Amino acid sequence: MVRMLPKSRITAVLVLGLGCVLLAVGLLLPRFVDARGPVTLDLAETSLSVTDPAATIGRAYLAGAGDRDPETVTGEVSRNFAVTFGEPVDGDEAAATVGVSTLRDDMAKSFGDQAGLLDAEVWTMRVDRRTGEAVGEGDTKVAETLGSPAQDATVEGQWLKFPADPEKRDYRYFDPLLRRAVPASFSREDEVDGHRVYVYRQEMTAEPVLTAHPGYARLTSTVVTPARRDAEGRETAPATSTVSTLHRSGTREITVEPSSGLIVSVREDLHDYYAAADGTETGLLLDMHGETPGDERTALLEQAVSVGGERHVGAWGIALAAIGAIVTVAAGIAALRPQRRDERAGGPRGRGSGD
Repeated sequence: MVRMLPKSRITAVLVLGLGCVLLAVGLLLPRFVDARGPVTLDLAETSLSVTDPAATIGRAYLAGAGDRDPETVTGEVSRNFAVTFGEPVDGDEAAATVGVSTLRDDMAKSFGDQAGLLDAEVWTMRVDRRTGEAVGEGDTKVAETLGSPAQDATVEGQWLKFPADPEKRDYRYFDPLLRRAVPASFSREDEVDGHRVYVYRQEMTAEPVLTAHPGYARLTSTVVTPARRDAEGRETAPATSTVSTLHRSGTREITVEPSSGLIVSVREDLHDYYAAADGTETGLLLDMHGETPGDERTALLEQAVSVGGERHVGAWGIALAAIGAIVTVAAGIAALRPQRRDERAGGPRGRGSGD
């Protein structure tokens, strides 16, 4: 006669199998499901600005300035980045249009945006939706003035975003004036509005714009030194002219919400100046010490936290593995424990047959 297992033992074996399945799924889930999902294209906040209420603006930006006008003026300046994602798009890549403008806000408020516009560029590119880097050979274009034809360009490293869960290490971050990436080192971990953020810092010292951006409209400045004359008006030294080229020095801090990799604020302390061949500064383009306004940073941070919270693959994996382990151990104990004597004898019916 075949001895049948008691129902409790059968149930324990089935539960043991379920526990093993949960444990396996929990361990394998992070390997087969991408926790760093592509950035959503439906972002409510797609612009970021850096504002300095008292920037120093050089003569090259002062349209119509005469010889008697001051070399520099002080005014409110903002640098604005506006990003639009669109077609063609798939699960890995998307088309992006990026508008970059530098605006003299005091002039714009009085006479309109066009009067206050210092610089403007429009970039088009394809981006990796996970890393934020530009992809595709020849797909990146830039129009340096409004209405001008787009030219081929290259965007290196990070610019629109960082990867989700970025590492605490150096990244290459693109500078649109220099037209190349400059290392951005991990600076610190901060807390903003109760949320954890990473801060990456760029440092630039006398970086020449000419190297990768030779077509920039304000690349050079010519300083003319008048001829010297003695008391009788005779020329003792001829007039000279010195051609200087644009350089950038300073720092930039990029604040990133780590779960999404989205940039939530930028701090810029940048000195854009003209220097002669020997490195001597001969004039100023712009000296700016600005950051993203607090209300704008808060909105970008809330959005980034929401985007980063859409996938919790790691947490789900840990939870499933833990539940599976508990169920497996409990079911294993129940399945392998010795049978009681009454169970081996066939339960109450077995005991009754001996009466």
